[in-house]
Amino acid sequence: MNNKVVFSGKVEENPKYSHMKQDKSFYITKVSAARLSGKLDTINVVIEEDLIPLCRVGDRVSIIGKFRSYRSNGRLVLYIYAKYIGRADDGKDKNLIILDGHLCKEPIYRETPLGRKITDILLAVNEKNFIHSDYLPCICWFQTAKEVSKLKIGDRIKLYGNIQSREYQKKKEDGTVEIRTAYEISGFKVIPLL
Repeated sequence: MNNKVVFSGKVEENPKYSHMKQDKSFYITKVSAARLSGKLDTINVVIEEDLIPLCRVGDRVSIIGKFRSYRSNGRLVLYIYAKYIGRADDGKDKNLIILDGHLCKEPIYRETPLGRKITDILLAVNEKNFIHSDYLPCICWFQTAKEVSKLKIGDRIKLYGNIQSREYQKKKEDGTVEIRTAYEISGFKVIPLL
């Protein structure tokens, strides 16, 4: 499988209608999982209608699915598409993503003022039979960042990581400030593939 997510956490909002596709209704909710640091990553999750009873505010769920993307109004929208949802009664949050894809932009390498090495990449992950590609922003740290910075557009990699969310402020043309959420994958292991 070239795109697999295992995510367990707490449902933060009741599902709301999202869209219909091939005579099936889909809903969207938010599920949060804590990092080791204690910071919460709250991720959008798209589910089919029959999974709604498992996704009420406060429920702990375990999700297996894919991390998907599409463009809307010039912005990249990212979410987990849940193929399976079950109860997560063990109380442990999980956040793991495994991707097999190709770099579709040159890696951007930089160092923070504190000397941390960071490389940003955009990974194209193809669906079976190339029907659809998901474009997923990833960030790699430390030694992994240095290794990934040497890759070229078109190089294929296998990436292991976590899905992260972070809020930021966007100043609008009228001067007001809007709080937005950005999503990215924090890669902790990258294997170049031939």
